[in-house]
Amino acid sequence: MTKKTIFFLFAGLVFVVWSNTASGSIGLKSDQSVASEFVHTITNPSAFYCTDLGYQYQITSTETGQGGLCIFDEGESCEAWDFYSGKCGQEYSWCLQHGYGIKSKSDGKDGVSTDYAVCTVLNTIEIGSVSQLAKLDERNNQAGCSGSKSEIDPSLEPKSDMPIYSPEKLLTSAFPQTFDWRNAPWFDGYGDWMTPVKNQGYCGSCWAFSAVGVAEAALNIGRNSPLSDPDLSEQYLVSDCEQTEWGFQNCCGGWKDESLAFIRDFGIPDEGCMPYVDGAWDGCSCDNECENCTYRTEERCSDRTCSDRCADYASRSIDQINVARVYSPTNQVQLMKDTLINVGPLAVSLGIGWEFGGSFDSEDTYRCTQDRGSNHAVVITGYDDVGQRWIVRNSWGSDWEDEGYYKVGYGECGIEDWVYVAASNPFPFEKHYPAENAVNQETPLILDWGDSIGAYRYRVCVDTTNDDACDENDWYEVYVGEDETFAFLTNLAYDTTYYWQVKVRTRWGYEKEAHGGWWQFTTKAEPPPARFGKSAPANRAVNLDREFSLSWQNAEDAAYYEVCLDQTNDQSCDDDNWIPVAMQTSYALSDLTLNNTYYWQVRAINGGGVTTADDGTWWRFTVTSGLPKEFVKWVPNDTAIGLDTDFYLTWSSSDKADSYQYCISKKYGECNNWISLGTAKMTHTGQLRPATTYYWQVRAVNEYGWTEANQGHWWRFETKPYQVMLPLLIR
Repeated sequence: MTKKTIFFLFAGLVFVVWSNTASGSIGLKSDQSVASEFVHTITNPSAFYCTDLGYQYQITSTETGQGGLCIFDEGESCEAWDFYSGKCGQEYSWCLQHGYGIKSKSDGKDGVSTDYAVCTVLNTIEIGSVSQLAKLDERNNQAGCSGSKSEIDPSLEPKSDMPIYSPEKLLTSAFPQTFDWRNAPWFDGYGDWMTPVKNQGYCGSCWAFSAVGVAEAALNIGRNSPLSDPDLSEQYLVSDCEQTEWGFQNCCGGWKDESLAFIRDFGIPDEGCMPYVDGAWDGCSCDNECENCTYRTEERCSDRTCSDRCADYASRSIDQINVARVYSPTNQVQLMKDTLINVGPLAVSLGIGWEFGGSFDSEDTYRCTQDRGSNHAVVITGYDDVGQRWIVRNSWGSDWEDEGYYKVGYGECGIEDWVYVAASNPFPFEKHYPAENAVNQETPLILDWGDSIGAYRYRVCVDTTNDDACDENDWYEVYVGEDETFAFLTNLAYDTTYYWQVKVRTRWGYEKEAHGGWWQFTTKAEPPPARFGKSAPANRAVNLDREFSLSWQNAEDAAYYEVCLDQTNDQSCDDDNWIPVAMQTSYALSDLTLNNTYYWQVRAINGGGVTTADDGTWWRFTVTSGLPKEFVKWVPNDTAIGLDTDFYLTWSSSDKADSYQYCISKKYGECNNWISLGTAKMTHTGQLRPATTYYWQVRAVNEYGWTEANQGHWWRFETKPYQVMLPLLIR
């Protein structure tokens, strides 16, 4: 069967070309050839400092997320980051324990905080920061329970099947100067699409918080609601639920890409199903060969095993994300910005601390002297081109820096080397209208279907072959906007059966067909054209010119029109002399006889029949006028100024004019003396007064009367002012 051509009119229609890949994922390529990144092991430094001194560290709840509290031996306490910076609990600090004084600084020169404590002697002489003197940075960067980072067995590197997102063309044509998912567009306003900031505490689980932070944001974006805010369980990843063969997916470190792949493949339950416990002071850590961990096997340790999860974890698990590595060998920063805007926040790795020469500059931007390697995993939520920096969410609590966020310069600290993004899978949806096997359907026709949570766009196919496939793979794309789950079809044939299906596509091109398979509908038999009427000239019009056009309304469903003009008042077309005019809704008349009455009618025709205008009533008009045709003045232009007192007036010709007359007056529209020129279309003004405003008009004349130029509008001009000649004085 030959496929019929069908045209789609979509609100916001954009055709996008996607390249298919071997993996079957649109715009994605395999990541088998790239090397693996470093394991991420760092804990919350304030938690490490607190517990390293023998105090209790407690994760707390704040208005913007989670914070941390350091509880001392005497029952006193203060916020852990304030304790780290020497703003409280000075008597319990490392400095005082070692016989030094202490003071707080805020110059950003510490590796992990703009505010930090330094030890002093003689109350004024600084001998070093607490972090340097206590070697906090070095000891906080342990690779695992059994050794340092340099001792990692290469056989333990990640081997996950992670596609690469590297489109040939960026989706963003003009980047805004700044963008942040904490204040991104939502309907007519803006919303915070990020979930509250969390605190990893005294556990090297930054990789889990990076992965979960991106996954939670992806679900918010996929559901098109910043208010959704799912709270997923990092503990589920830190425990032995995530089975891998290479280790370090625990408090001793891990990889964010492996966690994202695990969420994609197996899902992750909510926080209530398996609350986070490893970050507390008495929780699991990699100190002392993981001796304080409930669960330990070889190089894996945690305070929870998978058996501790809730009984109904399966029904509470969410796996509706897809993940990919974001990578461009030539345009990484622009690709990351484009992916941020069009897909969502990014899971990234970077170096932080003294090991990488990290510090905050005067603009509070974090920079490193060593930009290779990484020890920490975070989330990029936006960028700032003005400051040339990324906006980054950390997992050290909302009481760290800017409510848990900070800024890292473009190209700094290896932040652009290992970048991953997540997007929500399409949710199931169904077609609505027309119903399956619907008959006698109107044309044009609207196809309608239900919303799929997380849809980026829909693809629709309509054809005439009953084979559960799209002829010639002829899918048409519909962008998702407010309530745009429909397609408007035109050019459907009458009395024809069509088959249709809809696919939902995520931002990367992952697709799902509407539930229920392909549906069919049949259009109605073709009706005759709809009722319509004649427009001009009005019925019984008189004093018409010998040349003008008949016009009429458009008749819906008309294939073409026919016109009849005769001089017999019998409500019929003499000799059946109908004139076809295609789809025009006007017909030009000429050389009509003066003082004569004409009768006219129009009819619309299609395959369903004939419809005559005005329910068959013929109209008439009488020709009694042969006035000259409209014409226009040329020179000088209307409102011209600075003209000489003697120049030429010119104008266009007027059809049917026998002669022309002109008038120059000092008052608009008033003339006491029209001057005849014969057939000339220009005239000399004669000597005019300087510095004077004049109005002028021309009219075309014949035996029936006259027609003024520019539909009667007089034009204005001004002559030059007087020129005064001063006498030349000669001594």
